[in-house]
Parts: sequence; C-alpha cells; structure tokens
Amino acid sequence: MNDFLSQFEKQPKALKIGILCFLLLLIAFVEYQFFISSRNEVMNKNEKEIAKLQKDYSESQAIADNLENFIAQVAFLDEELKRALLLLPNEEDIQGVLRAVSKEANITNVRLISFKPQSRANKGFYSSLTMTIKFEGSFHDIAKFIDRVGKLKRIINVSDIVFERVGGKSHTVSAKATTYMFGGNA
Repeated sequence: MNDFLSQFEKQPKALKIGILCFLLLLIAFVEYQFFISSRNEVMNKNEKEIAKLQKDYSESQAIADNLENFIAQVAFLDEELKRALLLLPNEEDIQGVLRAVSKEANITNVRLISFKPQSRANKGFYSSLTMTIKFEGSFHDIAKFIDRVGKLKRIINVSDIVFERVGGKSHTVSAKATTYMFGGNA
C-alpha cells in the first residue's frame, strides 16, 4: 500500500485532484443509490399513504358531520322497508293469507268453501303463489269480498273468477288468488 501512495505522490497535481474528485463522486453516487434514493422511495410511498388517509379522514369527517341526518335517513329507510315487507313479505305464509281471506269472507257474509295452495312461480326478484278459492254468497257480498281482498295490506290479486252456480240469493264462485313474496329463490 505504501508503494501505491508513493507512486500517487509522484503524479502531477492535476491528476491527483482528478482522481480525488472521481473518488468523491463515486462515494457520493454510492451513498445516493443506497441511502438517499431508498429514502426518497419510502418518503414517496408515505406521502401517497398520507394523501389516502387524509382523503379517508375527510370522507369520514363528512359522514360524522352529517351523522344525525344519516341516522334519520336510515330510520326512514327501515320504516319504508317494514311497509314494503307488508306488501311483499319474505315468506309464503299461506296460513296468514288464509286468515286474512277468511276474515274478509266473514266480514262480507261470504262463506269460504275451499282454499287450496297451487303453484309457486319464480319471477326473478320475487315469487308468486297461486291458490284456488271457492266461496259463496250474494252477488253484492261477493263483489265486496273481492274488493276487500284486493285492498289488504299484503298484495293478493283475485282473478279467473267463474260463477259456477248462479241462483236466487246465493252464488257459488271459484277463482284464483295470487300473492307475492320477495325473493325468487326457494
């Protein structure tokens, strides 16, 4: 190593300065590559993460500022869902349909002779359930009965009405009653 240094001392001053500058540049380049550039990458990554967190914070703050409105809106939507489920429940509930139809028959002086569930049809996001019903009463009472069934909270459509026996004050009628439920999967 001493030979190298003695040879280095014998070189012209300009070459010595050039070699020292080259070594300094080499050291600076190595330091930049291993220390500074990796720190810059980490800093850029952290800056991006900070920007994302600030965006998330401002969105969360906007929600927090409107929390009362949000809670009121959720309560309103819950009430709307409850009302919608009365019209379009999640289950068949044939017993409930029978009770509602029987109640309307009693109120309108119509005698319910038969009530038979038939088929269920998948219609996409909802299903329909068809029942055949047979009842008897006066023409006026039958009309009131069909009208009242159509006005129930749960949707029940009465269709294919056929007067099987027409006579005097009492008529026998057969019809299809169709109700609906949410969810076509079942």
